[in-house]
Amino acid sequence: STLFPYTTLFRSKAANIFWQVGSSATIGTTSVFQGNILAAISISMLTGSTLTGRALAMGGAVSIDTGGGGSATIPVAGTAPVINPSSVVNGASYVSPVAAGSIAAVFGTNLAIGQESSVMPTPLPDTLAQSFFTIGGQFAPLYFAMPTQVNLQIPWELAGQTQTSIVASVNGVASNTVTVPLAPFAPGIFTMGSTGAGQGAVLIAPTGELAAPGSPAPRGEYISIFCTGLGAVTNQPATGVAAPGAPYSLTKTTPTVTIGGVGAVVYYSGLAPGFVGLYQVNAQVPMSVSPGNAVPVIVGVGNATSNTVTIAVM
Repeated sequence: STLFPYTTLFRSKAANIFWQVGSSATIGTTSVFQGNILAAISISMLTGSTLTGRALAMGGAVSIDTGGGGSATIPVAGTAPVINPSSVVNGASYVSPVAAGSIAAVFGTNLAIGQESSVMPTPLPDTLAQSFFTIGGQFAPLYFAMPTQVNLQIPWELAGQTQTSIVASVNGVASNTVTVPLAPFAPGIFTMGSTGAGQGAVLIAPTGELAAPGSPAPRGEYISIFCTGLGAVTNQPATGVAAPGAPYSLTKTTPTVTIGGVGAVVYYSGLAPGFVGLYQVNAQVPMSVSPGNAVPVIVGVGNATSNTVTIAVM
């Protein structure tokens, strides 16, 4: 039978390569084969053949002609993934707690094999780079995975809980279990440098330009602040599914926005249509704000306050 690749390869190790066969598989005489074979019926290794990997047959036998010199070697499993304590944080501000439906970042070691990002459209996958996570016993949608960091969505179903548990599984090896604190609101504004500080992911609404030095937001103009963790919404999408554009998914609690220390009028607050876990807050830059290239912006909701980011205002 012809063998077909079963998963994306990120390291050339036999333990990480899987081949799926719809019927039976045969490793020919004196052949050398590396990888894991998943056969629907049976697997036969002929005279002098060598397998470095695993042979898994669902409906029949796995036969090895050992008398003719055939042999199979099972590769050693990889190092177990480790989630660092207190390392499940808001994906924008990098602090805890996190809120249901929001974007979170998880830090640790051996959290993935290689690096992989999700590809639109949604729903988001629950496996990337041979890594998946369970939060509160259910799979978490993944945005991005690499060995030291994985970005995922906190399932909407966890709303109302104060804590939950998270476990990673990489190439079939489970991690330690870590407790994750949850809150109704955990606002965080995204930044262009992905540090939680500095230039915010804030656009001048009519132009779509970044409100940054060189393209400052005029006073009296509207800006769009991109954030996460603003809590429950109307017309809530399923976990891992993008927010709809009609009708909008609006926050049930309207946030506050301060720009340069001055309260701003909020005109829209809800999930950004077409995205998963990303919120958008549209507000008007007050005329009384002092202009500058690093004007602070803060979003508050419930009893929680976001990180401070900056924008340029003229």
